Parts: sequence; C-alpha cells; structure tokens
Amino acid sequence: IRETDTVSRFGGDEFIILIDNTNHRHELKMIIDKLIRCLSTPVETSKETLHISGSIGISVYPDDGTDISTLIRCADMSMYKAKAQGKDTYCFFENKMNIEIHEYLAMENQLRSAVANQELELEYQPIINPLTNKVYATEALVRWNRDSEGRVPPDKFIPIAEESGLIVPIGEWILRAACTQLADWNQHLSAELKMSINISTLQFKDNDFDKMLLNVIKETGVNPLNLNLEITENLFLEDRESHIFTTLQDLRTQGISISLDDFGTGYSSLSYLKHFPINVLKIDRSFITDIIDDQNDQSLVKAIINMAEGLNIKVVAEGVETEQQCELLIDYQCDYIQGYYFSKPKSAEELQHFLRQSQKPALISL
Repeated sequence: IRETDTVSRFGGDEFIILIDNTNHRHELKMIIDKLIRCLSTPVETSKETLHISGSIGISVYPDDGTDISTLIRCADMSMYKAKAQGKDTYCFFENKMNIEIHEYLAMENQLRSAVANQELELEYQPIINPLTNKVYATEALVRWNRDSEGRVPPDKFIPIAEESGLIVPIGEWILRAACTQLADWNQHLSAELKMSINISTLQFKDNDFDKMLLNVIKETGVNPLNLNLEITENLFLEDRESHIFTTLQDLRTQGISISLDDFGTGYSSLSYLKHFPINVLKIDRSFITDIIDDQNDQSLVKAIINMAEGLNIKVVAEGVETEQQCELLIDYQCDYIQGYYFSKPKSAEELQHFLRQSQKPALISL
C-alpha cells in the first residue's frame, strides 16, 4: 500500500486498511488488485509452502457512511459478500446489502426456534432398483414450514443453517426423526428398508458426532445396517484425512454404509474412492439432465458406473425424470435410480402407501 495509507489488525485474521486521498473507484481498484496479488504470493517456511488468499470488502466515505462504525459495518458486509463469491476477490458495498443482511438475520433467528416450534418436517424420496421397480432405500429430506411465510425452499435455509452452525442441532433432529421413522417402517412392513441421511461437513466434524449418532441408534432401536450416511467431497478438502478415515472406518464397523453425494461436481479425486470406505456413489443430477442428447454426459456417467463396479461400489443416479433417461441408465447397468420419474419426495404417510404398493408383485404404473 501507499505511505499515506494505514493498516490495522481488527482481530483474528481480519484487517482494516484506511485508504486516503482517492477520488476515483478506478484508483481504488488498482490498489486492491495490487493487494490481492501481494497476498497470493506463496510464503516459504522451513517445512512447507503456504498459500494465502484474501476476501476484501470496501466502503467509501461519504457515499456509504459518515462515521467510522457505519463504514466498518458496510465494509464487513461487503467482505462476506466477497467470501461468498470465492477467494481472492473484493466487493464494494451496495445499499441492497442492508436489505439482504436484515433478511438473513431474520431468517437465522426464526430458524433457531424452528425445531422447538415443530416447524421442521421430513419428506422421503424413494431410491429404486430399476430392474425390479422395488424400493431399495429412501432419502430423508428436511423441509421448513414457517407459520407466517409458508414453506421455505431448502436451498434458501440450508446455507444459513451451515453458515450459522445451526446445521449441527438441526442435523441431530433429522437423524433422530429419520431413524425413528425407519424403525417404525421396518417393524410394520414386510421388507427391510434402508434410510439415506445427509450429513453436513460441519456436523461430521463436530466432536460429539459419533457419540450422538450411536445414542440415536440405541434410542430408536434402528438397525445400523439399514443406515446410509451421505457426505460430500468437501469433507475431504476441509479436514485431516487421518481423522476422516478413522471416523468413517468406525462407522463402517458399526455396519453403517457411506455414500459420496454429488459425485463429479466438486474436486473429485479417485484417491477418495481408493483410500476411504465408500459404499455408494451418487451421480449428480447435472450429469443426468442432458444425458440423452449430450455425448459428454453419456461418456462421464458410463465411466463412473464402470469405475464404481470395478471398485465394488454401488451407484445411484439422481434427478432421473424421463423414461428415456431411465432406460439409458439401465443399459449402463446403473444400480439404483432416484428422481421424479419414479416419485417426488413424499410425506411419511404417502411413502408408506407407496412402499406397500411397491411390495406387490404386479408392475406399478407410476
């Protein structure tokens, strides 16, 4: 930075830079670009090379505020916006951010009481064996019904739950409710059903996760052999591999199976499949949507299925909506199919009826 500028440490890994005597945003951008380049320079230590990135929020006097508290608050909001857009980037404050932050905080506060107010509920989407049309498993999906606003889309409240840490208590509620339902179904239905439950990276990394999970299994009486936990590739990027391996191996010892969700959309590495105890790969719907017309999607899906077969890993294709997609996946010898072609997510009562129908020997028209 220039000699006329001031740098201060605000706390933790947050810093404030006061840039004076600038009349144009273009000049500000030049300074910020230079700062990002400096931060991205690798730092050599005696043991390793460290790579640092920065997310920068910018507020401008007097446009965004005339006192220091307001300017810091606006810059802070802008910084979190920059973080959401990716690393090594910056964002100028905009008035609409005030509205967004108020909406975010209001939803976060309401989400904190959602479990106590019994506003959360589960729906279940069947996972089908396409060769028999029988239900192999069902995935538990959380839904939020606010009294004043009605149903809130999952893609709107799940990120807030993740960012605020609320996903940990909400995740425990999901596990308990899903296991309770599974134990009831397997007690009253003639065929054993498996339940697939999504586990967030933050929830998995919680120190009490293992203990909590085993307590839920004991309290609900569910058979751990019928439980499948869905994790994403982010887990392998954000934690120590040794810790992950030990935890996953312990879960496998209990008889719980592990699915790698949204496979192919993140930083996929075949080493995950080689070193970690993965039972199931779930091919993301983005590869299924255009699979009939897109040769690249066809090649990728076929390659994933063949690779998984060689590693003795089962494959679930998500987002299947048409008969053509289903038939093509059968030709590729995909093990299981999930999507609107067979069934949308259903309430517990609706799914129980669906399960009873699917157990009948006659072919079901869906």
